[in-house]
Amino acid sequence: MARKKSFTFSISIPISITLAALALAWSSGTAVLSQSRYEELQQRVTDRSSQIEEIEKEIEKLSGELTKTSQESKTLKNALYTVDLSRKKIGANILLAEARVGESESSIQTIAGEIIETQEKIKREREQVAGLLRLMDDAGSQSFIELFVLSDNISAVLRELGEIESVHARIQNEILTLRTASDHLAAKKDEHERERRKLLGYREDLVDQKVVLDNERKEKDTLLSATQNKESEFKKMLADANARKAQMEKELEEFAAELKQKIDPGSIPSPGTKLFSPPLDKIRITQRFGRTVDSARLYASGTHNGLDYGADRGTKLYAVADGVVTAVGNTDDVPGCYSYGKWILLKHPYGLSTMYAHLDIIKVAAGQEVKRGETIGLSGKTGYATGPHLHLTVFATQGVQIRKYDHSKFCKAATIPIAPINAYLDPEAYM
Repeated sequence: MARKKSFTFSISIPISITLAALALAWSSGTAVLSQSRYEELQQRVTDRSSQIEEIEKEIEKLSGELTKTSQESKTLKNALYTVDLSRKKIGANILLAEARVGESESSIQTIAGEIIETQEKIKREREQVAGLLRLMDDAGSQSFIELFVLSDNISAVLRELGEIESVHARIQNEILTLRTASDHLAAKKDEHERERRKLLGYREDLVDQKVVLDNERKEKDTLLSATQNKESEFKKMLADANARKAQMEKELEEFAAELKQKIDPGSIPSPGTKLFSPPLDKIRITQRFGRTVDSARLYASGTHNGLDYGADRGTKLYAVADGVVTAVGNTDDVPGCYSYGKWILLKHPYGLSTMYAHLDIIKVAAGQEVKRGETIGLSGKTGYATGPHLHLTVFATQGVQIRKYDHSKFCKAATIPIAPINAYLDPEAYM
């Protein structure tokens, strides 16, 4: 008896298609978006974008007013007005974050609907391929010789063979469609994940901005309570703060002089080596390092040990380079210590360390590794600060220490980074 010979097909379906099929339950139970629902979500995204644009314009306007107000003379009325302006700006930032949350949620819903539709398409295409494969299997149950020998109609046999080839071509087309749908599904899932991460970031921003707003409220309440809404009391409070700040700077300078640590020049990069990226999105330098036009007036030592950037409260600040968090602290925990407020010290791998001070929020912890450009905190007005800003100091790592300020009159219990004078470096030398 003649041995039967069957047609065989070697069809390689990519792993991505199998994974796509396994993912069909990923959004199970959710209905496919109707056209009207899809258009509604798209319109919602468009409306949110317009709302975001308007809020951003308002924030820009408030930022300008804040900059102008902070440059005016210090009076109680002006101080309270500055707090109110800052609260309005932070409130606008909260609205912006909420609008972006809404925009992202609508985008996620739209993408989710498209994902479900693609999953349905993949399911239909898989069923088509399965049916065609069964048809091919049935058609291939006899060998070519058997078909010709057993058939009385050679023309019919040739037609049948032609139909088999046609089915084969259809299978190839269906598989190509399946691959395309699978790639589309993978891209949509990636987009969905990006939107989801963006949404989580917006929600985190919202929480942070509300914390900053609470700080502003407390500041105004404290100011009104301390001054009893009297200009004379405000002047006394301001004079006391200036005196304590001058005392703190003198003590810090004396402490730094006592350390007298020798810094090996070979342990730090040469000035002009571009190692750091900007710590803020928008750069506005308000006070440079060393002896400047204002340093003799503003600092007891006559020099400024870092670089100041104008930045409204709640502005994100970034690590200028890869590093590890050496320590974090808050000198405001010690009443009457007019110093750095909330600060972060990062150690970088090439002999330099950076400190970020006067922050409203610290978003890292000691021992944590950070990457260049990673958000590490939000700028503010903690410690002694005439207005919201970011203070950036660069140290030779070899010289900086985290010490309790034992030599201080008002900051005795405070922990801060301390270094000999020669360990302070110009931040702009590495920008």
